[in-house]
Amino acid sequence: MSSTILNMSIKVINWTAAFDDRSLPATIGFFVELANAQDIGTPASDLALAPERLLDELSRSNNNVVWALGHDVFCKPTIWIVRSGTFSDFLQLKLDEGNKNTGQIKVPVILPKAAYVTWFANRVVQEFSRAAS
Repeated sequence: MSSTILNMSIKVINWTAAFDDRSLPATIGFFVELANAQDIGTPASDLALAPERLLDELSRSNNNVVWALGHDVFCKPTIWIVRSGTFSDFLQLKLDEGNKNTGQIKVPVILPKAAYVTWFANRVVQEFSRAAS
């Protein structure tokens, strides 16, 4: 995900994804860190449009998303804005877990552990989802 894909003036530093099944149909949730804390604005801001724009882009690039939308097994993605420094802190967490190869510590595209999802969720400062946008 990038501000270019979303056609927005905000700058995305980093992102990762997780399964969001808090309500049905389930969707993909994106934990996003912004370059400028001032980008976190009112619901009328570009950020409120991000889930819809991301869904449009996913639909354009993947016919399976279009099919899933048509069969009510997928819906608009969730965007979770995390506080500044979250991704740096996550890399430190991975290092503290005992990863000795510091050159290979990376943020996964999709979070592989429920504990990581909870860790990121505890750092969310704003959410944009099917209910919130």
